[in-house]
Amino acid sequence: MGTVSVFVPIPKVTKLELIFKDQVYLAGETIDGEVVLELKEPLFLYSVKLKIAGKGFVEWIGESNENLDYTRKVHCSNREDYFHHIFTLWGADHNAEGLEQTLDAGSHVFQFSHKLEDSLPSSFRGSHGKIIYYLRAFCTATGGTLAQVEKTLQVQETYNLNLDPSNKLPLLFTAEKEISYWCWKVPGISMNVTVDKSGFVPGEDIIITSEIDNRTAKFLRLISYSIDTEIKYKAFVQEALCDHYREFTKKSELKKMEAAIEVPPRQVTKILGSLQLPKPMFISDMSRCKIISIAYELQVTIPIPAHHVSVSASAPIKIGTTPVHISV
Repeated sequence: MGTVSVFVPIPKVTKLELIFKDQVYLAGETIDGEVVLELKEPLFLYSVKLKIAGKGFVEWIGESNENLDYTRKVHCSNREDYFHHIFTLWGADHNAEGLEQTLDAGSHVFQFSHKLEDSLPSSFRGSHGKIIYYLRAFCTATGGTLAQVEKTLQVQETYNLNLDPSNKLPLLFTAEKEISYWCWKVPGISMNVTVDKSGFVPGEDIIITSEIDNRTAKFLRLISYSIDTEIKYKAFVQEALCDHYREFTKKSELKKMEAAIEVPPRQVTKILGSLQLPKPMFISDMSRCKIISIAYELQVTIPIPAHHVSVSASAPIKIGTTPVHISV
């Protein structure tokens, strides 16, 4: 959690530091920390304050309405403000003449504690949008802000997977691939994949059972597991004929793992594999953010030797913060 910016234009301020635990905070958790201000000489100030804020925004350049008989670039953007709080750690709540006080030379430590709102989306940085949280400590005088320091804050949205019964249901997905030889096709590979549930938390292992029917004359020696993401950015567009909302979708591979297998020709073989989810992850629920949403998909792929093709099976999964509890 690094410092974003430091502004100390006067020599009397030798240090201004924000200190709190370097961790990912769940929405609803409390941040405890301190602001350290060191002065070389006494300083005439209004106050020492702390600002805690969170906001999201999306932005990209798109094409004009496809129904028009001409094309031009349009600016697509949107934003959300989640919270904005300013606390006075020392001095006057308002900057006004007569409220100045002298802060002695030396080191001054100001404690703070703040409980995050329960309904916050996760921190996020993407190609066309961000959700950011930050803390900023600053001291003010008659000339304005004398010094300030800012640090980013990593927040994880909370989502109890047990609130949706579908997250407890097992996944079953299939795929089949034939092999083409010029003008005819011959049997290739069919695959049935099962997972005991469809809801997971960041860092959890997904246990995957693949039943592979190898109808070819070749050994199958490789299998890959991957998590793919689909991120949707939702923006407001102002055009000559009307104002409307537009979406931009970006797909990418979040994580991939390959494993060696031994599947003989013309046999059915069961393969047990696993893929550990990364952490932290953006939560699937996303009901607390109206401008960015994300979906995850688990994909299992087996390349067919000597034919430059592969068979892939996939199914959507959900990511939350409270693990699924399955009754035995």
